[in-house]
Amino acid sequence: MGGLICNNMKKKYFMQGQTIIEVLVALTTAVVIVSAITIAVITSLRNVEYSRTQNTATRYAQEGMEFMRFLRDSNFSKFAVLTANTRYCLAKGETSLTATNASDCGDNVDYFSRSIVMEDNSEYCAAIPPPAPNPPSLNTSRKVIVLVSWTDNKCIDDQGESTGRCHKASLVSCLSDYTVVSTPGINAANTPTPTPTTIP
Repeated sequence: MGGLICNNMKKKYFMQGQTIIEVLVALTTAVVIVSAITIAVITSLRNVEYSRTQNTATRYAQEGMEFMRFLRDSNFSKFAVLTANTRYCLAKGETSLTATNASDCGDNVDYFSRSIVMEDNSEYCAAIPPPAPNPPSLNTSRKVIVLVSWTDNKCIDDQGESTGRCHKASLVSCLSDYTVVSTPGINAANTPTPTPTTIP
């Protein structure tokens, strides 16, 4: 009788121990699953936020390029005298460029930095030579680079220091005086495009 009671008690304690182990395994599994879901949600939210910020930066870059096209179309002489390889700042709502020697223009468009740099005689904007007899090449194109940069909590180096504006959106285009054309012929000179006349 005593042996039976002892065996029953051992069996009871064994089953209780087994139940505790099962509960611990279940809790551990639940914690792992919840942690994985939390990490996935946080990563997804960060990706959505980055994508939204990237789209905003690209839109600001497009606005900058449209400004440069408007400047070229409305006053080409003012566009042409802008110094090559100089950083110009175009702040939000501004209608003029400001030259700077700084590495960027600061937070001049909300928390973005928008700057514009031009290059002359760039291979990127090299004209395609016409077939023989070739007229003089019209190399009036300027390479225009509109750069929008920003920083966030990902712009951190291994020592925990900020690396500055590590995210960028840029647009590159070749802008030229489209009113200048070449007269056919070997010794041709550049002449303005005739202004259309209105027939009464």
